[in-house]
Amino acid sequence: MVTTFFVLDDNLRLQPVTIEEAIMLPNYIKVVKEMGKIISIEKKPLVSIFKQEYQYRALSGERQFFKKIHYSIDKKSIFSSLFSEYNENGKVLYYITRDAKDNVISKETINPEGSKYYSETTLFNAQGEKTNIIYNAINGKNKNEHLDQNGNILEVTYENDQFIGSPDFEEDERYQTLKIDSSKKYNIVDNLDPET
Repeated sequence: MVTTFFVLDDNLRLQPVTIEEAIMLPNYIKVVKEMGKIISIEKKPLVSIFKQEYQYRALSGERQFFKKIHYSIDKKSIFSSLFSEYNENGKVLYYITRDAKDNVISKETINPEGSKYYSETTLFNAQGEKTNIIYNAINGKNKNEHLDQNGNILEVTYENDQFIGSPDFEEDERYQTLKIDSSKKYNIVDNLDPET
C-alpha cells in the first residue's frame, strides 16, 4: 500500500508533497494506492496544531501540571491554551482556559468525590467579569447560573454539556469546490509516484 500526498496549485493541478509538508499546510489531498489501484482519495483540511506539555512529580512520578496550546498552522498565533494542576495522587484539581489575548475565559474546579456535581466551571467575558457558573452534573443536566456584571444570579437554567471550542476557519477556496467521485475509476499517472 502506498500513500501519496498532494496540494492543488493555482491552476488546480495536483502537486505532490511529502507527509511532513502536508501536515503543515491548511489543506491537502491524500491518495492511497494498493497493487497499483487507487483505493481511496481524501480531502484533508488542517487548520491548527496542538502542543502538549507535561510536568511530573520527582518522587511519585504522578502528573503535576499539564498545558495544551492551540496554535495556527504557521505557529505564529495562539488561539487558546489550557492549563491544569494535579494533586499528589494524580487527580486533576482545576483547568484554566485562556483565549488568544491570554485572558481567562473559563476555570473549571473539580469537586471532591461524593459531590452532587463533578465540577464547577466559571465563564468570563472579555473584561474578565464572571458571566456564568456551570455545575457539571455526574448524571443528568448541568445547572447554569447566569450572572449580571456584579456577580448576582439573573437566571438558572438546566442544560446538556456545552463545549467551549476554538473558532472555525474557512477552508481554502480551491479545496471548497473540489469534489471527488469515489464511484469512478481513476487512472494512475506514473510520474507522480515513482514507487508504483
